[in-house]
Amino acid sequence: MEITLAELNNEAKARNFAIRTDMAQRDAALAGLVERKLLVRAAHARGIDQTPDFVLNMRRMREILLAQQLVVRRVEERAPATERQLQQLIAGSLVLSGPNHPPPKEQRQLALAMLERQRVAEALAEILSNERNKVTIRYQRGFAPGQLVNTSRSNLAR
Repeated sequence: MEITLAELNNEAKARNFAIRTDMAQRDAALAGLVERKLLVRAAHARGIDQTPDFVLNMRRMREILLAQQLVVRRVEERAPATERQLQQLIAGSLVLSGPNHPPPKEQRQLALAMLERQRVAEALAEILSNERNKVTIRYQRGFAPGQLVNTSRSNLAR
């Protein structure tokens, strides 16, 4: 079995581990990676990767990951929240500045999290708006499971 440094780093990132400074976390990430690879090897040996269910689920997971990466990249392209936006959010929020408001450090952390969620929502809305303008979606009754329905504008114009 071969495990590359890139795989180990990716595993650590997914687990939010600091493997460069924490050897216990590095060992845990490596052990988890080895165990998963052993399970994958056993699944391949049983032919699970060839079943229709697996193929559909794999396609779905790939689509989810691609969509997430697109949104992440779009958010990264946007300007980060400014200090002014942060202060305006804190001042205008009853949760952050009301009678039972959290301490200033927590106010800032909550405001940053709220602004980040807003950035993600705006990026997602922008992407979907742009992409919806490129296709027409038709709902059709009675097509066979697995049958592909092409909804691209160029196909519908024919």
